[in-house]
Amino acid sequence: PVFVDHVKRGSPAARAGIRKDDLIISANGRPMPKLADLERLLDSLAPGDKLELTIKRGDKVKIVSLALEESP
Repeated sequence: PVFVDHVKRGSPAARAGIRKDDLIISANGRPMPKLADLERLLDSLAPGDKLELTIKRGDKVKIVSLALEESP
């Protein structure tokens, strides 16, 4: 899975509760075995689109949702 190395303070990911060291297992129902897979999905989405991530934190699996924003 995709390893979260950093979460920018105030970002949609931070507001959704994603933390450093989380593992992203899937995004919008699609498995995310590699960072390139997640990047391709994000490139296909636009600001305002919803993103649902299944993340693993320690022994727990959690689903978080967020709305994408335009990059500054």
